[in-house]
Amino acid sequence: MRSKRWLISALGSLLCFPFGLHAQSWALNSFEAEFAVRLMGFNVGKANHQMQCTNQDCELISVANPPNWAKRFINESSIETIRLINNEQQLTWMSYHKDLTRRYPDRTVNIITDLIYNAEQQRIEYPQKNRSWPVQTYAYDMVSIVYALQFYAQQNMPLPALMLQDEEQQQPVKFSVINRSTKTHLNYKSNVNARFYQWNTNDHEVKIWLIEELDLFPGRIEFHHKKANRRVTLSLASPPKHH
Repeated sequence: MRSKRWLISALGSLLCFPFGLHAQSWALNSFEAEFAVRLMGFNVGKANHQMQCTNQDCELISVANPPNWAKRFINESSIETIRLINNEQQLTWMSYHKDLTRRYPDRTVNIITDLIYNAEQQRIEYPQKNRSWPVQTYAYDMVSIVYALQFYAQQNMPLPALMLQDEEQQQPVKFSVINRSTKTHLNYKSNVNARFYQWNTNDHEVKIWLIEELDLFPGRIEFHHKKANRRVTLSLASPPKHH
């Protein structure tokens, strides 16, 4: 059944988490974006990302829900909600919530995951499993780390020592390519100018293209889960809508 799972939740059920930024508030303007999703080379529907910011408080939501025809071989859908605080020096991750629905022939299972920044204890807590990790200044989930890259590229800021965190562990992010000028293909347009990034953790290889004509918005993201040998690609289905 694992091969049938919907492995994309915000950028993925397959993967997963805080982040750090500044300055020009337009870098965190509210937006809505729709991505076409390919799983192991097959088109499997759409994933939606939206950011809503009020003053310094931002909420990033990722929705992955396969169409009815794809549910025959993809048995997961998810909603991920991330809370962030934006100030002039960094974007601080505050909490992560995932509502995962897993469908089986005889039942449906709902799984809730919360990861919460506890400022008093300086811990990132996972209350469902009574686990915690030390706070890392630049720890992020898999969704927010993509938009952190956008911010740093816009501001020409050096990349800090990023950490990837999910409900299993914290892992350091090791970049092999940073800010390389190239071209890429989106779901609605070909040969667009982009900045390319590639990084690894022990479990994941991730490639991200920031699109120059879209203010370096992440237009194409490729995930490779090394242990499961599964690949997921998200490609913008249309230009993002800013509010």
